[in-house]
Amino acid sequence: IYPFLIRHVPGFAMFQAPSRWLLWTVFGLSVLAGIGTLAWGRGKWIFFWSRLIAAGGAGMIVVSLVMARFIEIDSRVLGVLVRAFVTLGVLVSGSALLTLARPEREESTSQVYWRAVVLIFIAADLIWAGSGLNPTVNAAFYDPRPAPEGRGYWCADYEYEVRYEYFLRFDDFTHVVRQLDAYRRSGLANMNVLDGAELLNNFDPLITARLRAYYDLIEGDLARSDALLRAAGVDYVYCRFPPPGWTGENPPFVRSEPSPDAWLVGGAVWVSGPAEAREALTNGFEPSAEVILEGVPEGVGENDGIPDPGTVTISRRDPAHIVLSVNAETPAWLVTAYASYPGWEARLNGEPVELYRANLAFTAVRVPAGISQVELVYRPQAFAIGVAISAAAMLGWIVMIALATSRSRRLPTRT
Repeated sequence: IYPFLIRHVPGFAMFQAPSRWLLWTVFGLSVLAGIGTLAWGRGKWIFFWSRLIAAGGAGMIVVSLVMARFIEIDSRVLGVLVRAFVTLGVLVSGSALLTLARPEREESTSQVYWRAVVLIFIAADLIWAGSGLNPTVNAAFYDPRPAPEGRGYWCADYEYEVRYEYFLRFDDFTHVVRQLDAYRRSGLANMNVLDGAELLNNFDPLITARLRAYYDLIEGDLARSDALLRAAGVDYVYCRFPPPGWTGENPPFVRSEPSPDAWLVGGAVWVSGPAEAREALTNGFEPSAEVILEGVPEGVGENDGIPDPGTVTISRRDPAHIVLSVNAETPAWLVTAYASYPGWEARLNGEPVELYRANLAFTAVRVPAGISQVELVYRPQAFAIGVAISAAAMLGWIVMIALATSRSRRLPTRT
């Protein structure tokens, strides 16, 4: 069923792991087990089959242990098989013995004891089944650790190899448990956030199509991607091989000079859309000299600046509020390595200004000559809409409760 749903139901592919849908199976089995307890009684045939099942479970245990002693097979495979059959034999025999031991009188003291034993048996089964599925770690696992300076980038093929072939292997879910310290140091699965380390990519399901296209440009030719990595503020990469000029014998490979998060350029290349922006990025693009913008110039020339128009200092950088101090010698473009995402707004010296989409996936602001302050603030409309919906729902509940209370007070009381 799952392949059909992932191909034909819109949005279904975003849920990924099909094992999550086993929750429906578990829920159905739980309901059936609850229904089955209602038919759990005593009788001739129930006793007959219970005795046979108890004997069958005991035989399963004996055969499994004998097989483990006399059959030559891979020890790991055999160990798993033996444990599985012994466990199944214990559960089958235990269930049958509990059925045979059930007291006849429903309201007797022995019935209470019998129910307690049943609950203990089921609890032991659940604990055994769940043990190891969600391993715990020491709290020190989450303590911050030293991290490389600047922003990093994981090459897609290398990330897949490290993530799924070395740590999160599908043939052995316990492999990562034996490598917890190395897994923590890798920074995968967004653990880089614990160390305050920045990554251009990583395990993020909410990637815009433009940022994904930018990743594809980098992956398309890593040997010529230095300009793209600089425009994205990347200082080190986790890849099989380093880009030309980057240092290091093993990942991460480090750029010789740090990449800025924000800078000024005097030149602008205007394109009509994302397709033209992608082409411009692969055609001799130099982020320190020009910025690729989409739309109509609106009175601004394509290349109307000087080679070194000024300096930028980041005075505040929070996840939703960034403040940049600009000292421009001439009107210029303030280009940032911060991804363009719905909800970001720009203010120049306290006044709202247009926030341009730059270099396909990032942002830029037009700044005048002289000293000025630019603020980037994240204020998504979805948050305001969510607050309004929640407030309306809460108000509706208050009105409904008030009406119900008022109505109950007006109803006559019977005597």
